[in-house]
Amino acid sequence: MTSHARSRLARSRRARRKARPLRPEGAPTPQTVARLRPDPLWTLLQRGRLTQEQIDAAHDIRAAFEIITAPVRIRTMRAVSTVDGAAFDLTRGGRGRSGNSESDRAILLQQRFNTWVAVMKSTEVPVGPIG
Repeated sequence: MTSHARSRLARSRRARRKARPLRPEGAPTPQTVARLRPDPLWTLLQRGRLTQEQIDAAHDIRAAFEIITAPVRIRTMRAVSTVDGAAFDLTRGGRGRSGNSESDRAILLQQRFNTWVAVMKSTEVPVGPIG
């Protein structure tokens, strides 16, 4: 490669680097942003189809579902290392957290979710694979 060609290649690389806007760590790429869709609940609220109270209930149902199904969902494999001779599981938040303790909010959400499922069943409204 001639020195002139190397010089042109270096200039084009510098121009491409300058043209690329920097984005914060973890920010979505422009291609990802183009494919993003608004939360359906947000859209229903904006169109006046649901009230804020209904949106809050839907968020509670969503959170309860996540809490209830978390133990059976597939997780990404992570390494478990040893710290001072004790297991340190990176997927469970570190040593001392077994993943079995539940917050008061999690328990309340599960109870409310179970009550909601029972009401839906009694009125013969299908609630998906959980029912």
